[in-house]
Amino acid sequence: MLLRNEVRLEHIQAEYDFRQQALEHFAKSESSHLRQEYYGLRTSISPRTYKEKLAHLDDCTCREAGMWLIEHDTFRDWLDPKKKSTSILWLQGIPGSGHMPHARKKKRSELTLLVGKTHLARIAVYEAQKVGHSLFAFLSYTISSSISALSILHSLIFQLTTDNVDLQSIVAHSIGEDFRRDLEVAQGVFKTLLCCAGPVYISIDGLDEIAVVTRRRILGILLQFATEIDTLRVMISCRPEADLTSLLSEKCSTVRVNEQNGGGVQSYISQRTSSWYEERAFYPEARKEMEALLAPLAEKSKGIYGYQIANRELTFN
Repeated sequence: MLLRNEVRLEHIQAEYDFRQQALEHFAKSESSHLRQEYYGLRTSISPRTYKEKLAHLDDCTCREAGMWLIEHDTFRDWLDPKKKSTSILWLQGIPGSGHMPHARKKKRSELTLLVGKTHLARIAVYEAQKVGHSLFAFLSYTISSSISALSILHSLIFQLTTDNVDLQSIVAHSIGEDFRRDLEVAQGVFKTLLCCAGPVYISIDGLDEIAVVTRRRILGILLQFATEIDTLRVMISCRPEADLTSLLSEKCSTVRVNEQNGGGVQSYISQRTSSWYEERAFYPEARKEMEALLAPLAEKSKGIYGYQIANRELTFN
């Protein structure tokens, strides 16, 4: 009787081990299949990443300017996942508030970005990375014809899932062709991902530069998600166009860039003049006189038209 019991236990253990191995093999095969499905979808969709735009901003912005945003109470509340009242933030900038010309560059396409809303959106992207998932889109009139609400969603989805196998499996389980073509399907997948991902921060810059229908559609989706998902924060960086104002004004906290950036303009002026003095090797007396003449520019930059004033007057030949 004892021998039979020992044999029976061995059989049970062997069967258990075999079953565990089979399950592990199945899990690995399933995981491999899902990864193939995920990367196949990403390849076929080829979503825009906006990483090149972010890198360009890193190179051409005045790094000292705009740092006031990090200490701004409204921005800090938006960044804090424990704060429930500020899930939507609007960085509102006046037209032309983001650029000042480089000394030797005259074309608008070659202007050096200063401290406007796009530069501040860049700061927000990096600050959000310290807290949770930071997703972003830098939109502009130059790519407007190739931008749709679906393409923006695809970009955000693949940004969120790129390093997370569990989130990738959610995308892989979606119906491929519908996910590629159908906005509602992509919207549903994105909402599921957001509910599973923990703190997520979405920064969208330049909505005012794309088609009205497109921006209203993607903004409506993001605002709806922000009200339904506690762990989601959305930041919109754009000018106060009428249609955007009607959608955002009563649903968000607002930071008006042109009312905050006087110090940023001053930083830029100091940076540019120092460089200019070194390039031209002025005599000390001449430099002192020019410093006195340029000093009022920073003060002029504080008003609503400050950027245009500085833009017009700070051009070195």
